[in-house]
Amino acid sequence: MKRNVPNLTVNKLLNVMKKYETINTQNLPRDTRTLLATPQKPRINIRNVYPGHDYHFGLAAGILRYATTDSCEIKIAIGIDGLLLSQKHNDFLADLISEAKELIVSGIVVNSVLKKVSVDMFVCDAPAKDFSLKIKGHSGFSSCTRCIQEEHHTGEISRLIELSGLDLVHSFSLDYMHLVCLSAVKILILLW
Repeated sequence: MKRNVPNLTVNKLLNVMKKYETINTQNLPRDTRTLLATPQKPRINIRNVYPGHDYHFGLAAGILRYATTDSCEIKIAIGIDGLLLSQKHNDFLADLISEAKELIVSGIVVNSVLKKVSVDMFVCDAPAKDFSLKIKGHSGFSSCTRCIQEEHHTGEISRLIELSGLDLVHSFSLDYMHLVCLSAVKILILLW
């Protein structure tokens, strides 16, 4: 440890030492990590969710990493990007929703202080918002995301309704890029 020898070099040295039977090398490990008793990394639970893979880092872990003791309530803003969204919405958000529900009910202890947790808002681009809320696409006919009328929905029910205290109409921000830059301004430029 005093000489900062790279792990790869120590591994090679351990392999060489194991070849010599004159030295008692039976109990020598094969790897530096075992020699130094390095703890193993936790297993990462990566799920296959079409069209790719999903790994849920965990809300509680993120809260504990960045929370301060200043406020008594922690309000969470969840961001979802619309690229390569899963075709199975319930699978895509299952871990997030189950952990958020648990945190909303029981809160979280930060620096030995119990704090209330709430999901304050979702920040999504237009395709992700449409997909998450199960409403018609932003460029489709009758696609207003602020309406609660039936003709604006796709027929499926979003699992986000399970989160208590979340206003599904007003808790989603409007997407400037898709609404202004790619819609209104594009049409105005074409008309000019």
